[in-house]
Amino acid sequence: MDDTLERRPSDMEFKLILLYILSACGPCTDMTMLDFVTEKNLMNYFDLMINLTCLERERLAVSTLRPSDRLYEITAEGQSTLALFQSRIPASRKEILEQMTPLWQEKLNAQKRLGVSITRRTRGDFEVQMRISDLGQDVLTLSVALPTREMADTLAGRWNEMPAGKIYDMVFDILKGEGGRA
Repeated sequence: MDDTLERRPSDMEFKLILLYILSACGPCTDMTMLDFVTEKNLMNYFDLMINLTCLERERLAVSTLRPSDRLYEITAEGQSTLALFQSRIPASRKEILEQMTPLWQEKLNAQKRLGVSITRRTRGDFEVQMRISDLGQDVLTLSVALPTREMADTLAGRWNEMPAGKIYDMVFDILKGEGGRA
């Protein structure tokens, strides 16, 4: 067992990491950023939420409350701050950010087209609401009720793994009578 203690990054480093992500990837939800920062152990949930709140309070980022999450964007002042202090991000963390940014951008582009949410209903079952959007407009929405959270999570995961265009084409073909048993 390794008993070496790792240095805990400062709040300034956390803020710069978040500004870097917002600058490189564009607007992100708090939960998307949580996926990003925990994937490579850049920070934990509590550090993320505390520092997002600080970025807003300091007007380095703004957020918009949405039905199921909060969308964050970097401000002009945040961009300026990042430009001035980006060198204070430790090289090891900067390397991770530079390596992961293209992957995160790809995930964000996929999320912009596909959406999914899971809600526990009053009967105790789970509703999975899936959508495909194009330029901010929903072009297909689908809602499925499932008896267990595990089934709902599986369906939601599979929805997010498929290309939006392929899903749309398959549903459209089936409904118009081509490629399926409609």
